[in-house]
Amino acid sequence: MIHKITKVGAGYVYREGSNYRCRECVHFMADKERCFLLGPAARVGENWYCIMWAQGKTPFISLRDWAESYRPSEVGLGNLKNGTQCRRCEHFNGSHSCEIVEGSIDPGGCCDSQTPK
Repeated sequence: MIHKITKVGAGYVYREGSNYRCRECVHFMADKERCFLLGPAARVGENWYCIMWAQGKTPFISLRDWAESYRPSEVGLGNLKNGTQCRRCEHFNGSHSCEIVEGSIDPGGCCDSQTPK
């Protein structure tokens, strides 16, 4: 028997109309092509994605306030033109369920275990 992760444990989120791209994330600083969580060394484009996505607009942050908490490899940083969604993940079965996350899954959702096809 396979034990699935709860939605909370998997970091599952569903925001209607979102593709979970950097440009929709509170950590993304578009004018600098940077992510607040990754610090000044990592270039990040608007169509990139990672497991730390959080919807919102970036507040003004000066460079000296940069958190630089993570390395790109630690947040699963990647680049997909259309971002990530359950429907684009290899674990989604196409019928509102996932082989990793328990419960009903919306094709437009996403979680920390996403593995783009």
